[in-house]
Amino acid sequence: MPRVNTTGRLRFRDLANVAGALTLVRLPLAFVTAFTMHDRRLFFGVFAVAMLSDVLDGPVARWTGRTSRAGAVADGWADKIFLINYAWTMQMAGLIEPWHMVVWFLREILQGAWVPLVALDYAWQRKPWPAPTQVGKVGTVAIALAICAAFADALVLRDVLTWVGGLSGLVAALLYLRRDRPWQRFLRRRRPD
Repeated sequence: MPRVNTTGRLRFRDLANVAGALTLVRLPLAFVTAFTMHDRRLFFGVFAVAMLSDVLDGPVARWTGRTSRAGAVADGWADKIFLINYAWTMQMAGLIEPWHMVVWFLREILQGAWVPLVALDYAWQRKPWPAPTQVGKVGTVAIALAICAAFADALVLRDVLTWVGGLSGLVAALLYLRRDRPWQRFLRRRRPD
């Protein structure tokens, strides 16, 4: 029977399995991205491998009984690190404009303001690890499809999917903000007794 981390603590050893490897492979792929941008097929292949690893890591973790809080945290961060680096490289390769990146990452831009306020609550288990929202998933899929459209030179589709992904990400960020309520912690500290 596989060992499962039921405590919810973030432990690196919880990533020492097939699901963890599928998650962590996106980090070296993020590094390799810049070296592949001059070969369009290889450049897209890096994206395809990264997306395949993202699709498979969760089901493999559940199937093998290796789900963990560390896996959920690593998956989210690996996605962000890979996609931001990949989008930046796409912009350098001329496949997208800088505004695409801003729209694609509206959620991350907004979350960046309050993640430091709530990160310790999640890391120290004061709050349960949040489940992703459906609208956030729609945004992520739309951005992945926008990337595919950019490679297919379907520029109108790329731009439409960019706006769908960005607006979905914006709604998701607002839902996360409502859920996390980072201002409550600040107000509790400032309130006179």
